[in-house]
Amino acid sequence: MELEQLDSPRAIRVCREAATQFPSVSRFAFQLGRAFHAAKQYPDAYRWYRVAADQKYGAAQVNLGVLYREGLGVAKDETQAVRLFQLAVSQGYAQAQNDLGNMYWDGRGGLAKNEAQAAHLYRLAADQGYARAQASLGIMYQEGRGGLAQSEVRAAHLYRLAAEQGEPRGQYWLGFMYEFGRGGLPRNMKEAIRLYRLAADKGNERAKRALSHLTR
Repeated sequence: MELEQLDSPRAIRVCREAATQFPSVSRFAFQLGRAFHAAKQYPDAYRWYRVAADQKYGAAQVNLGVLYREGLGVAKDETQAVRLFQLAVSQGYAQAQNDLGNMYWDGRGGLAKNEAQAAHLYRLAADQGYARAQASLGIMYQEGRGGLAQSEVRAAHLYRLAAEQGEPRGQYWLGFMYEFGRGGLPRNMKEAIRLYRLAADKGNERAKRALSHLTR
């Protein structure tokens, strides 16, 4: 469940009871941190993510890294974010693979920009069905980046996987493929508009512009 879908007041109450009753269970501390995160109570989210992360709970390491990356409830520290993502990557967490891939793509957190390493990490996460990584890997295939052989067919396949999970970049780029009949797909304006509308409803600016152009 995405953070914005959580009933945070109820989740805080229930998770606090569990974390208090079972302090050695990392999952409960993580879930309490996540409930506070959803409520935008970032210092409390940091506190409980830290409890679980110190117990080597991978999901908490990822989310604690996000707080450090964004400077939420703690001073912004991208180097610390990378360290936490790396810890979670070593446990195979897809979100960590994706987020560390982003850091390599941008050359942030003390890392040198490395598109090949970003592609490797996106692939690991995409293979676990992580939609954001599927969309990012699709873009890399479309553009032939990161040492990947350019392939719009592979890109379209990855965009479809991401779009089916509601990922807006996947929806936009799959719509693009349908609009222009690329990636092995037939030209289909009705499907392009449908996908652009889905992505635009989630705030994707490219989709908004494409939809405006096609429907005016």
